[in-house]
Amino acid sequence: MKKVIILLAVTISALCASAQITWNVKGGLGYAHCWGDAEGLSGHFVGKIGAGIEKPFTSNWSLMPSLELAWKGAEADYGEGLGKATLDILYIQIPIMAAYRMNINDSWNMTMKAGPYVAVGVYGRLKDYY
Repeated sequence: MKKVIILLAVTISALCASAQITWNVKGGLGYAHCWGDAEGLSGHFVGKIGAGIEKPFTSNWSLMPSLELAWKGAEADYGEGLGKATLDILYIQIPIMAAYRMNINDSWNMTMKAGPYVAVGVYGRLKDYY
């Protein structure tokens, strides 16, 4: 895992040496819900904040690596009188997105992004309420 993080840091540093990069800041809130075999779990507010760069290769294609701190979690209700629990987890994640930019007009464009990310859990807390 350390080798992957060092490789990503070196890649981002090499991209930053180029004169045609732009920096961006990301942030957002959401509402997460667990599905599947996890019975009794309900939604939970989540969020993320981070920064990244955009390195264009052509007028339409670019690479967008980022470093983000993401908060995820869920809530569980044990039933009437039994209490509930809240799960909070913080991750450091490094998405590396390939982006395709489509110009709509002189002032607006639309970007489609796709790609993998690496995430490492850095903090977790399970709090019971009775």
